[in-house]
Order: sequence, then C-alpha cells, then structure tokens
Amino acid sequence: MLRIGIALLGARIGVEQLMTVGSLPLLVVLTCVPITIGSALLLGRWLGLPSLQSLVAGVAVAICGVSAAVAVAAVIPQGKLEDRRLLGVVVGVTALGTLSMLALPPLFALLGYSDPQTGLLLGASIHDVAQAAGAGYLVSDTAGDIATLTKLLRVALLAPLVILLGALLNRHSTGKAEHPWFLLGFVTLFGMNSLGWLPEELRQALASTSQACLLVVMAALGMRTSLPSLFAQGWRPFALLTLLTILLVITAMASMAIYSL
Repeated sequence: MLRIGIALLGARIGVEQLMTVGSLPLLVVLTCVPITIGSALLLGRWLGLPSLQSLVAGVAVAICGVSAAVAVAAVIPQGKLEDRRLLGVVVGVTALGTLSMLALPPLFALLGYSDPQTGLLLGASIHDVAQAAGAGYLVSDTAGDIATLTKLLRVALLAPLVILLGALLNRHSTGKAEHPWFLLGFVTLFGMNSLGWLPEELRQALASTSQACLLVVMAALGMRTSLPSLFAQGWRPFALLTLLTILLVITAMASMAIYSL
C-alpha cells in the first residue's frame, strides 16, 4: 500500500509543469532541500535523537511531508527504524504542515511580499502538496498556481533522493531492505504525464488514490504503535521538526532574496 501510494505521486507532476516555474523557484528549492536535510542530522544529534529518525524528519520537511517520510523508511534496512519513531515524524510533520498552512499566508502578507513571492515561499516551505496549494489559493489564484508548481519541484526530487539514500544506507548494512521498485512506478507515471499520455480525469483519480493509500499507511502505523511508546519519545522529535520547519521558511526567504538580486 505504501509503495503504491508513493508510485502514484508521479502522476501529479510532469516536465511541462516544472518548466513553467522558471529558474528562481528551482534555485530556491535546490538551496532549501540540502540545507534542511543536513541541518536535521546536526540538530538531531544535538537533541540526542537516532540518526535515522533525524534523517527521515529532514527529508519529510525538505521534500513532501508524510510521503517523503514513508518513502525513506521503505529503503531503511529492516529493524533499524522503529515504527513508533516513524509515526512520531508522521504525526509531527502533519501537524506542523497544517499550522504552516494557516500561519504563513498572513505572515508573508505582513512582511509585504507580493502574491507571486508569497506563492513561491509557500510552495518552498509547506510540507504537503495539498497544504501548500490550499495556502496559496487562500491568497490568490496566482499565489496558488505558483505555490503548487514550486511544491511539485520538491516532489520531483523524491525519487532521486530516495534512490541515493537507499544505496548509501544499504551499502554496508547486514539488515535487509526491499528494493525501491515503487520508484520505477513514480518515474514511469512522471514520464507518461510529461508526454501527455494521462488524461486529466485519470491524473486526478491516481492522485486521489495515492492520498488514500498514504492515509491507510498512517492508520496502520498508528495501529501498530502504542500511545505510551509514542509519547515515550518525549518532546525532542517534535522540537526537531519545529526547528527544521522554521529553518526551511527562513532559508526560502533568504535564498529568494539573494537569487532575486
């Protein structure tokens, strides 16, 4: 179910969509993603969290929230990441994404950003695709369109990043992780969408199915994890996700300002 959900994400994006956003969103995204993931490893160590949980948290914040978290978890050798730690990331990143969707549009308006700038920042900093699009369209159609396309740039990085992490994590590991064949489905649907082979109705259906699959995965994680074991992690995982979310917003604002000079 997890792998199907990730594979179907490929139907959301295509080359034509990504090329319409121009160079500025691409530069901002390519700056934010490595800084966020690198900071997750450093801050996670400082907070005393397991390195793999910190990595999953960093990718979740940097790329696309729950989808990215469960995709990375799928290539981690079995037994190396407890379900309760993955669920801690999933719950935290979902909550922070919702808060960001509500808080960032008025914040950017207060700071005097134009609608296109606001859309770029929302797409670069909110975790889930639906959350980023929703926040953008609360501002204007222009902001919503740019937020959605910028967010899809981040989603497009999911497959190459997970392939790279899978190779690195399993290079010297004695644990067993399944080959991420679901990424082939992601890339295939991305290619078909880019070539215009997916009708709009089918694209919408696949996107909805992807969302449903990921919701089932979240529910399954919850059923396999007891509340005491989840709460036993304490405040540190949520603190890490909060710090990373704030850092991502600041990095997006700073990089947009620098690349606009």
